[in-house]
Amino acid sequence: AVALVLNGEHGPLRRALSSLGAQATAADPWLALTSALAHIEVGDLRTARADLRQARRCWPSPDTADLRVLRAVAERFAAPPGGEAVASSVATRVGELPTEPQLQALARLGRGSALLLERDDRAGARADLAAALVLARRHGFDHLAMQCLVLLGVIAGTSGDLRTMRVVSTEALA
Repeated sequence: AVALVLNGEHGPLRRALSSLGAQATAADPWLALTSALAHIEVGDLRTARADLRQARRCWPSPDTADLRVLRAVAERFAAPPGGEAVASSVATRVGELPTEPQLQALARLGRGSALLLERDDRAGARADLAAALVLARRHGFDHLAMQCLVLLGVIAGTSGDLRTMRVVSTEALA
């Protein structure tokens, strides 16, 4: 399901989640978090936040690093504009990143976005977003690649590198 999010296939994902039913989604943190990401992608933050509440209610103990990463990314992108994401144990060091490429790419996108938007750490954000872009290209996560390119364009533009901004922005549109 995460691969569908990374490839921008939100319609089929929402249909699949809908066919499972609200009870199944509410009882499984993976499904609730995947649903949250799908709702975030279409701008339905209210439903995404409800999905996050469901994920918290059925949170397993012990949990897994992969599940924590998925939650942290969903919380980051569901946070109100200008607001702080709910604190969660998102991986902060390279050694803590998941080994699964789709979750590692998503974690790097989330961390890169947080570094850029919350800490104004353009160098750190650029490193994470470039790594996420490499993973996205290597594994065919086209939607994730576009998101990385857009944010890399923002970094280039705010750094005064208009040539790079134009190059990556043009690539994001392709």
